[in-house]
This record gives sequence, structure tokens and C-alpha cells, in this order.
Amino acid sequence: MRIVVLSIALIILALMVARVLERPEAQTAVAAAPPPASNATELPIAALIPQMQAIVDAAVAEIGQRGPLAAPEPTAYTTYLTLEGDTLAQIAERAGSDPYAIAAYNFLNPQTPLRVGRPLVLPIYTPRDGLPTAPIINRGNPAEPLLAMTFDIELDAASLYDILTILRGRSIKATFFVTGSWVNNFPDAARAIVDEGHEIANHSLTHPAFTTIGLDGIANELDETERIIREATGVSSRPYFRFPYGESNEATIQAVAQRGYVAYHWSTDDNGMPFWLDAANADPGALYGGIVLLHGRATTVEALPGYLDRLEALGITPTTLGTILQ
Repeated sequence: MRIVVLSIALIILALMVARVLERPEAQTAVAAAPPPASNATELPIAALIPQMQAIVDAAVAEIGQRGPLAAPEPTAYTTYLTLEGDTLAQIAERAGSDPYAIAAYNFLNPQTPLRVGRPLVLPIYTPRDGLPTAPIINRGNPAEPLLAMTFDIELDAASLYDILTILRGRSIKATFFVTGSWVNNFPDAARAIVDEGHEIANHSLTHPAFTTIGLDGIANELDETERIIREATGVSSRPYFRFPYGESNEATIQAVAQRGYVAYHWSTDDNGMPFWLDAANADPGALYGGIVLLHGRATTVEALPGYLDRLEALGITPTTLGTILQ
């Protein structure tokens, strides 16, 4: 991955130098220079160094924007919670990963410092012993007035389009956990999620209780959904997963981590949302970093504008899961 970035940077530099040398004034300077050569051609190249650095920085930052499909396929995966002072390079060295691949899988800018406790999917290329046990996550950054607005989508497309319309009208981005069977039935709706700039995440293929289907069943549910989402939308469902019905145990959490996902629970759901917001009137900070779970239903469409109004009044911004993890 690093070699690819460096190669791109060198190619860009060569092209920029060539363009400078093609200019009439540059050619005149070269032709007029007596041997040994003067620094006539060195000055333009030196002047390009700041531009070259900006191009390299932008290329590195773009790695995280492109997502998991920009990284090589690993031999294994695990989940990791960052510690004080961690960098992607240090994590990659300990885990047998690659810092740029970690950035791609987690939609990170490799140059941005990591928040302590941030969950990461680690793609493993050279397995190491003693990798950590994967957690399940029910909260993001508690220090920022943000919460994740997430939706489980497995029934129809009509409510999905209505939700997208509401969010579009308020310039809000959200995270949509979809089942593979739903994407098969409504591929255009799945593409609409991605086209409008929302996150799309894995919610299984057929929405079973993961505690009842065994490890092979779990692998099939995750992998088939990933395949279907890729084919329909051109993007990956990694790194986000939510258990159907919220049913999990240690074995299922580890199985999900081994397929390249962090498992997310929620702070409140459709039934608890009104009461959760009521409680926040006394302490809005209790909502910071929260994960709201709503479903693609007509009742959600009806209630959503009121929820968003109340969040605005509390000074809390709804956004994507990826944003509250930063």
C-alpha cells in the first residue's frame, strides 16, 4: 500500500517536471546554459516541492475515503480498541497489519490522531499471537455533542425513501444497517443510500438470531450480505455490523470480528427514544456519542421529524456512526 502511494507520487512529480520543461522559457534556459549545467532547471523543480507534498498528503488522506475496497485482501481480521498514544503504524506492527490498510478499512485519514478507545477493524496480513478479544460497542465519542442516527432496514423500500427525504431536507447523513435479502429485493433503494452519501452496513442476510445458527451460518450470513451489497452498490459493508434482535454472546462477537466487522449495539431504540430524549432535558451530555436505533417503518417516518427537532433543541447533531467514533 505504501509502495503504491509512493509510486503514484513519483509519477505525478515526473509529469509535473515534464510539463515545466515543456514550457518555452524552460527550454530556452536549458539550451542557453553552458556546461556544466546551471541550476536553471533545478529552480522550477524546487518550486514544485510544496505542491508535491500537498499532492502526497491528499493521496494519503484519500486512502481512508475510498474504504475497504482500496486495501489488499487480508488473511484474517480482528477488532481493536485504541490505547493512549497509539498510532496506525504502531498498531499495524503489533497486529501484523498495514497502517494504510487499517485506514482504508475504517475510513480514517492516516494522518489524524486516534481517539483513545476508538474501535478499529484490523486486516491481518502476517498473523501475530495474542490478538485482543473483540468487544461490542454501544457508544462513540462521549466528549462531542453528536449521536449516530442509525436505521435497520429489512422490510420495504417505501419507508426507506421517506427517511432519505427527511434526512436530505435537513442535510443529515446517517448509517443504514441493511440485510442482504432486502438489498436483493430493492437494489435501487440500496444504491440510493450510497448515492446520497450515507453509510451502508451489514445486518445479516436473512435476519436470524446469530446465537442459533453456528459459526458456519454466521460466516455465510455476513459474507453473502457483503457480496450482495458490493454487487448492488459498488461499496463494502465493512466495518459496521449489528446483530439481528441484538442477540449476541462472546462466541458470536468474536465470529463477527473474524469476518472484518465491529459489532455495534445501541443506546436507545424506537420504543425508548421518547423517554431517552425526555431524560436528556436535564443532562444533554448523556446523549453525546449515543447510538440511536430506528427501523424502516411507517411509524419511524412519522416520528423522525419530531425526534430531529428535539435533538436540535438540545444542541445535539445527528450524524453517521463513523463520525461519532472519531
